[in-house]
Amino acid sequence: MSAKQKTVEPTVYVPTSLKDAGYQGAMSGERLASIAGYVMTLQPTIAEEGPTKETRQGLTEGWLLRYGELHKGQRYTKDWNPIPEGHDPVDGEMVVTVQFALSFTQQEFGKMKGTDPGKYGAVKGVREAFNKYSANRLADLMTAIKRIVASDKPRTRDAAKDYKDWLTATFDTMKARAKTAKARGDATVPDEAKLRVAIDAFLKALA
Repeated sequence: MSAKQKTVEPTVYVPTSLKDAGYQGAMSGERLASIAGYVMTLQPTIAEEGPTKETRQGLTEGWLLRYGELHKGQRYTKDWNPIPEGHDPVDGEMVVTVQFALSFTQQEFGKMKGTDPGKYGAVKGVREAFNKYSANRLADLMTAIKRIVASDKPRTRDAAKDYKDWLTATFDTMKARAKTAKARGDATVPDEAKLRVAIDAFLKALA
């Protein structure tokens, strides 16, 4: 058994116009970039290696704090039946918050499935929701970090290929993709011999 947590409206800014949305969005991006830069000073290798255990633990504490602000928890009876929002207090009720759900080790949580399935269901939903939330926050952070790394690299352009070399590379790509598509069962792929003849005819016409 599982139930949704009681959710409160996040205390975030609501734009008043598209212009304001653009302005606020720009500020949000700049703030995340600043945060990403700070994290990089604490772990310079994060872009290549991902967050260390220490880095992830610190970040998770922050995500946990914010998640707890947005999701105040779900009330349950002593038999682990969800109590509707606004319902009068019930004797022996329990509030499952994200902090409570994560207070169990993985081993304790696993055993709970057999010893207390009602509690397991209530805790499972919260743990899974927070894992998804933190994974999304980490993805946002890593995107900002990689953007900083990319902006710091000198940009070089490949030397322009001669038209003949470009054409040869293009035909090689056509042949390779034809083989791949044929292996997938694509019925629109031309016969290998026909494709080779067509390419030869094209090159002969340009000679």
